[in-house]
Amino acid sequence: MYTLETVEQAYRDRLSGYDTLSPDELTVLSVQLFHEIKVEGVPPNDFGSDMLLFEYGTYDWHDGQGRRFNFSVARQWCVPGNDEPYQLHISLYYEPAAFRFCWARSKWSENDPDSWCKWIRSTRAYKIAAPLGSQKYELWFEEC
Repeated sequence: MYTLETVEQAYRDRLSGYDTLSPDELTVLSVQLFHEIKVEGVPPNDFGSDMLLFEYGTYDWHDGQGRRFNFSVARQWCVPGNDEPYQLHISLYYEPAAFRFCWARSKWSENDPDSWCKWIRSTRAYKIAAPLGSQKYELWFEEC
């Protein structure tokens, strides 16, 4: 069991063997860690309290890197008594040209992360990103 103060390091520790991630590794690891890593004070197996969010789209994050295609999974925890949720993000970035017909989309895992993973694999973005191979990933934790 982890606290909100230690959950980011738990994810970093689990990902320490990966310099890069493929879209498949990202989705599979996200589901594995969803089942393995629980946060104190967050009701287990409660869709409103602990969930996964898949998002993709082309954005300029104004970080000097220009427009990039973002393939991302976030884990969101809602702690009873707190007004704002917490999110841990893992994002892969790609040159946007191959994704020009992939409009931004998102999907919550609801109570079935395995079906959610299958849905991700059915998306146009996944089918384009998967053959492009592994990418450097970015991980960050925030209170929304």
